Amino acid sequence: MRTTIDQARTDTVKNISDLYKCTIFLLLIVLMSASAGFAIDESTEGLLLARDWEGVVETLEGDSALLDDPVAGLIMFHACMATNRNNEAVESAARFVGEKNAFAWYEWAGSFLERHPGNPVALYLMGDAQIRVRDLHSAFETLTQAIEATPEFALAVNARGTAWLTLGENDSALADYDLAIQLDRNLVAAYSNRGLAYLRLNNYMDGIEDYKKVLEINPEFVKGHMRLGGIWAYLRLYKKAVLCFDEAIRLDPDNGKAYESRADTYYYLGDYDRAWKDVRSALSKQWPVTFELRERLKEASGREE
Repeated sequence: MRTTIDQARTDTVKNISDLYKCTIFLLLIVLMSASAGFAIDESTEGLLLARDWEGVVETLEGDSALLDDPVAGLIMFHACMATNRNNEAVESAARFVGEKNAFAWYEWAGSFLERHPGNPVALYLMGDAQIRVRDLHSAFETLTQAIEATPEFALAVNARGTAWLTLGENDSALADYDLAIQLDRNLVAAYSNRGLAYLRLNNYMDGIEDYKKVLEINPEFVKGHMRLGGIWAYLRLYKKAVLCFDEAIRLDPDNGKAYESRADTYYYLGDYDRAWKDVRSALSKQWPVTFELRERLKEASGREE
């Protein structure tokens, strides 16, 4: 009997200890969250709520202190996307990839929505954050609320299309991208995303038309040239592909991926000298050229790089 009582006492003490540790841990999280400040001030938030994307860009560009802040960087991404500063949008998004940045964005978006419940921009940004942390079903619901609040909100419709696309629901994604384009005929992101959805459905002709439209609206969008070049290369229209990669390199001379893509295209054209030259250029940009491409070139050209 004493052994049983002693064991019960031991278990009780252990449970209390575990509960105490858990409580302290949760308290620390609360204290850390309360003390963690976000770099975005009220005036910038006001511009967001008004959907003054140009104003957001001007404000963030003028504050060098925000350059390394993931929340500011992802707000900049959305503002640049809304204003068709597409190269800048891609750069902003690329700088803040990774789980840590995604959860910082998620935390800020959640706090922004708490302070502005039901606001379509707050819902839109929260939906984007949910996509980034892979809570896709919640993202769909949140973005639908944003669209119901403001049916003409093309960015939110485009983002919901991305949630569908990430879920592998290509037809539903296409429907949302179609609607986003109807709402904003000049939204490059919607054409670019719809082009990607077409590619996943092996609908290359419609994909080509969308990327042509992307480049008609923003001829300096490097990713647009890269994707169109990739389609031409897949269709074995290599000379057209080279022209696209040429333009991507002209616009972004440090783009190692563009050099590698052009090298691969030159390989299929049988122009091994130019292919090797582009491989060397890609490597000089610290781009990891695939082993497979280099081996193909070695075998075809009969020489090392």
